[in-house]
Amino acid sequence: MRATVRSEDIRATITFFPNGVTMAHRGSEQITGLQQPWLELYAEFLVTKGQDPAKFRLILPGGMKAKFVPKQGGWNWIIDNDRSESSKDNR
Repeated sequence: MRATVRSEDIRATITFFPNGVTMAHRGSEQITGLQQPWLELYAEFLVTKGQDPAKFRLILPGGMKAKFVPKQGGWNWIIDNDRSESSKDNR
């Protein structure tokens, strides 16, 4: 059975951007309290599984490479805009 979503059931729109950022909004009104970056959430998930996020290479939508880096109280990420296979840095 296929679920359908009616317009009146939608409270807001959530957009996941290729750079790791998440935007929640109702029309042009942003809902800042719901805008935690999706890459940060995944780093936190890896930690709950006993993994070190810094040991993972990320391939983002569009082919960009990235890596997690620790920051005070959590994780950040660095994006390498070089999408080529011959990139020397495999992060």
